[in-house]
Amino acid sequence: MQKNLNLNINPNIGTAVFKQLVDQVQRLIARGQLLAGDQLPSTREVAKQLTINPMTVSKAYSQLELEGHVERKKGIGMIVKASTQDPKEQQESLLKPTLKEFVFQAKQLGLSKSEAYKLIEQSWSEDE
Repeated sequence: MQKNLNLNINPNIGTAVFKQLVDQVQRLIARGQLLAGDQLPSTREVAKQLTINPMTVSKAYSQLELEGHVERKKGIGMIVKASTQDPKEQQESLLKPTLKEFVFQAKQLGLSKSEAYKLIEQSWSEDE
């Protein structure tokens, strides 16, 4: 079954568009919104929806395939593969690089662990 991914691109965050697509699809899989056997929309559909180059979507899909998240089925398109990883482990592995960068920057700025936690709590509250 083909899913509407409801992807969003932000050209102002300094992350390549294809990487934003890869990250969003990975998060949808980790959250259980995309399940094994779900069909991703065609590259043309996603490109049209986001008004981006189809080659960008193709690059993202190829990266997802290389990482083992999806597989190409002849005549069907890209299909989400069954994961051998626990959903919680998937979620944590997606967050770890961001958290490591946050901790690195907080330490460079001389923040204590409690000050860093306070920033996380404030950011969490602001987003609700």
